[in-house]
Amino acid sequence: MAACSQHWLSWGDSCYRSYKGPKSWNDSLKFCRENQADLASLNSAEENQFVFQNVDAKNGIWIGLVKDQKLRLFRWTSEEKVGFKNWITEPDINGHENCGEMVDYGSYRGKWNDKGCSWALPFICEKKAELLGQYFKKIPEKRLINHVVTHVTVSSDLECIFWCRRHGNCSSMNHSSQFSELCELNSAGVERFPEDLKHDNNYDYLEPIL
Repeated sequence: MAACSQHWLSWGDSCYRSYKGPKSWNDSLKFCRENQADLASLNSAEENQFVFQNVDAKNGIWIGLVKDQKLRLFRWTSEEKVGFKNWITEPDINGHENCGEMVDYGSYRGKWNDKGCSWALPFICEKKAELLGQYFKKIPEKRLINHVVTHVTVSSDLECIFWCRRHGNCSSMNHSSQFSELCELNSAGVERFPEDLKHDNNYDYLEPIL
């Protein structure tokens, strides 16, 4: 399971965040990269639709398309090949509009348009989601008592980790697959309270690896 930081939207294995403050295409790219991201690369109709539904593109919004003058084609800033295409009309490779925007006007909902890079537009960044499970350890048949702050019903231990990451006061978890996949979020961990880690056949103890 993948997880995104607060204010970022999750789709597939990526996270997306749009910014309304208008910038030129180059400044938008710079801003995204300063935040460990890139301008969004849209590689399928489904991904394109997801982004379109979550941004305001009425005045255009920058995405990661830029003209490669040497190769004489548009490419993604992420270096991914432009396989899926959604242009209003195929751009003029000899023109002076060297950057790509997503638009929303008339019937052109979520379509792409080539535009001069100096225009100031909102923009959307994309970064790879963090894979949950890589940074957590599990102690089978153990449960930390006396520190549960809340509990949720989940579908797996990875979803339990996801909820812990989203909660503001979660240091560890107790996960049970015996009782409708119950996930208990703890405000403390076993390092501080080793005496509270008890044997329990119905639970596994989970905590982040720092």
